[in-house]
Amino acid sequence: MNESLSLHRSIASFMLGSLGVREKEVSLVRANVATETIRQIPCVVGVFYHHRDVKVAIAQLKDAGIPMGWIVAIARDYRRYDRSLGIKISDRFDEQLLDIAPGDRMFFYKCFKQGKSLVIVEGEENAIRLAGAIMSRRRGHSEVWYM
Repeated sequence: MNESLSLHRSIASFMLGSLGVREKEVSLVRANVATETIRQIPCVVGVFYHHRDVKVAIAQLKDAGIPMGWIVAIARDYRRYDRSLGIKISDRFDEQLLDIAPGDRMFFYKCFKQGKSLVIVEGEENAIRLAGAIMSRRRGHSEVWYM
């Protein structure tokens, strides 16, 4: 399993470089209040300009083997998306869906208010890199941030 993820990470790195995509890296640290420990959870956020690009990206994430339970889509007209895929879909920018730093949250909120759709994938780091590379394929139609 780890060898497969390592291969996916290598493919994602190659694809990002060959496409000239800039990685916008931000570290996300969440505090676990119960144990008072801090852990880092990898996450990637794709900002899309049109619902068709979101649908294509979600289909490609599914085809690549990214677990659908790791994906959250935030879009104005959530009825356009297939709920049977198992992704979480919301038509509201709910702060509980984006457990990130306040400044980053405000940035993504502004994107949503401008009519853009968000796709958030949270999970293992190698799979997150692959998800980011997949979402970056929509050149000129999406932006991707690694958290």
